[in-house]
Amino acid sequence: MSDEPTFAEALRKVRKARGMTQAALAADAGVTRTHLVRIERAHVDPGPATHDQLLAALGFVYELELLAAAVPAKTKARRTT
Repeated sequence: MSDEPTFAEALRKVRKARGMTQAALAADAGVTRTHLVRIERAHVDPGPATHDQLLAALGFVYELELLAAAVPAKTKARRTT
């Protein structure tokens, strides 16, 4: 299992971290709250247009930015010997 979040997990985590409600993000992205709930629960995948609208509503251009924002930064670098 990967440590990287899925799009659905990252979307929900970043939305919550920014203090946004599902209704607010849905309105900003131009989708219904019901559709956003289904995306966040990974019941459906967003189409390309919805995917881009959700990213834009959170201030991102690329999905990798969203995924990076959802992963906590490592506090210590690993030492190699």
